[in-house]
Amino acid sequence: MRGQAGLEYAAMVAIAIAIMVPIWLYASGSMASAKAELQSSYARQLVNKVSNAADTVFVQGEPAQLTLFVEFPEGLTSATVAGNEISFRLVTAAGPTDVYAVSLANLSGSLSTRPGKHRVIVKASGGAVTVSEGD
Repeated sequence: MRGQAGLEYAAMVAIAIAIMVPIWLYASGSMASAKAELQSSYARQLVNKVSNAADTVFVQGEPAQLTLFVEFPEGLTSATVAGNEISFRLVTAAGPTDVYAVSLANLSGSLSTRPGKHRVIVKASGGAVTVSEGD
């Protein structure tokens, strides 16, 4: 009788594991996908915010300046501010993604790719706009 009870217990544990593993794999994949989409969304909001600020100071002209307090998402591998475009390259579980926004102004400057909170200064100067990070 003891052997049969042990075998039945082992069978129940095996069935429970067989049910739980696919559920866990599905949930894990869904969370990774959601995180990738969230990172992309943060990056899109960031480039749009900087682009809108650049447009605002460009229209106002020199010496207009705006200071933005923004958060850079994880996974940024490059940030480019050149021409009339601000672009970020983001690497997520879904793969690399380029996020960009176009401004009315001719832009110059640089931004870091370190995740976390940043102070970004957007300043009109000489018919163009400079984008940089403050201390």
